[in-house]
Amino acid sequence: MARYIENLNACTDPVSGDYLWIVDASAGATDKDRRVDVGKFGLLATAQSWTATQTVAPSSSGNKGLIINQPTGTLYTYPALEIQLNGTERIRMSVASNSNEIVLASYDNASSIGPYVAIGRNNNASTPAPGFLQLIDKGAANRYIWPDSSGNLRINTSAPTSTDTGGTVVGTQTSSLDSKFIAGEPLPAEQILSAVQAGAEAVRRFTYRSGAFNGEEFSGVVVDYAPRYGMDRDEDHPAGKSLNAITVIGDLLIAVANLAQRVEALEAAHSI
Repeated sequence: MARYIENLNACTDPVSGDYLWIVDASAGATDKDRRVDVGKFGLLATAQSWTATQTVAPSSSGNKGLIINQPTGTLYTYPALEIQLNGTERIRMSVASNSNEIVLASYDNASSIGPYVAIGRNNNASTPAPGFLQLIDKGAANRYIWPDSSGNLRINTSAPTSTDTGGTVVGTQTSSLDSKFIAGEPLPAEQILSAVQAGAEAVRRFTYRSGAFNGEEFSGVVVDYAPRYGMDRDEDHPAGKSLNAITVIGDLLIAVANLAQRVEALEAAHSI
């Protein structure tokens, strides 16, 4: 039943339909002109539908703009923030005891693009800088990923500025001395030649089970048959999951140099 709320400080349970007293001293004002529905205001613990733009403007730089404090035990399926289009969820931000997530929901966009994340840039006229993605590894070290001016994707331990060529191009291997702990000289040439022979015998024709590269057929080393040329090892893949291109190239350089020396010696021995 609707109530007139006269003592606002004492009222702890206002609901839509209750009325607040106002003063309207204009000529001809009636009782209905001197009241306003509480539903016109934000009500604590009551669901609201705001149909106009709301602005949160903290009065001090030391104040937070908006806090959504989800209770312990909240499931990620009950997001702290959900953005809808015509009543259908499109974006949600969820927190739970075992996850933090931002989800760009799937949607039917016919033959056009899917959901995406766009990161802008520092567009200063004299010292522009690329936008970047910051990730933190398990050791709490910061990692930054960004596209440089040449279109290469780079990763580094510091964020890019107007000089955007720091770090390493993703997919390559850092090869400078300052990035390595030198363990010693390479293996003797005889061992290298034996390893190269084993690598050659480990070459197979194959396609990727994932369907990558549109099922294109390759001819290359299967590291299970030549463990020296495998990398990224774990318990399930003692020979490695990836091809160790660094060792392959190093061995081939040594093998070619050794064979060149042998050819030179043979030519010298048989020269007239």
